[in-house]
Amino acid sequence: MAPYLGIISEGTMKIISEDENREPFFEEVPDERHYLINKDGIPFFDVPLEDYIPMTEADEPGKLFIYGTAKGNRYEGWSQIDGSERLVRMEETEPRTFVDEFGYEHTGFYANWYGGYMKHGLNINGEVFIEPVYSGLTVPFKDRIILWYSAFMQGQNCGYCRMIDLDKNALTDEYNRIDFIGLEDGYWAGVAVSYGSDSEDPIFDRNGEPMPEGIWFIDKDGNRISKTMGLVQEEGGFEYEGYNFVKEAITSVNDVITVLDENGEEMKIAIKDCAFKP
Repeated sequence: MAPYLGIISEGTMKIISEDENREPFFEEVPDERHYLINKDGIPFFDVPLEDYIPMTEADEPGKLFIYGTAKGNRYEGWSQIDGSERLVRMEETEPRTFVDEFGYEHTGFYANWYGGYMKHGLNINGEVFIEPVYSGLTVPFKDRIILWYSAFMQGQNCGYCRMIDLDKNALTDEYNRIDFIGLEDGYWAGVAVSYGSDSEDPIFDRNGEPMPEGIWFIDKDGNRISKTMGLVQEEGGFEYEGYNFVKEAITSVNDVITVLDENGEEMKIAIKDCAFKP
């Protein structure tokens, strides 16, 4: 038996929208939350959900599986629908928060249940610095923050990132991936990659032109400080070994690594020429 839908509306609720620059933000919209109810009008669960996915007989006969979100939390459970129509289990998951090495509080918000992905934000000195609306957020240095967009967690050519400073100035948004690798004596190496036309989300250089494919060493501000290293292509799509190899090959500031250039020719890069102290 399929459930019935009960809708309540009272006040407003937060959803995550995007502006014309694909920048996410919280938007207050009229509150519309949903109960799934049985034939007698009794809810299967006691939390009205803002976003939900019900799955029934096709998944497991006699059970109604429920997945959803409300007020930034995530819910999942199941009910019997073989005549008893009762709630058997409903679990609530609050967003995970933690304080990083710089004393910044990382916050979260579940906006929809798809994949269970949590949105990320940042509080500094007890105040909201970044609302929890981003697909990911990393802090490699105290004054550098990397914001992740779209479904970047699904594959290396998915999504893209933007690096900002503590004044929220955008330093770069040219890459699908940015990594900073800690070395000895306080040195770091930065590696960035663009998958060019194979990128699931279009990314552009600082002149507004489509980014070419390639791997580069970058400085703390995202400026390219090496020649272009090529991506390895095979029939059917990209391999990612080129990008991973560059990261994994860096173990010391004294390393010299052999890579392919954008034309597939071998070249050597001395890490000491690309390393920096933040």
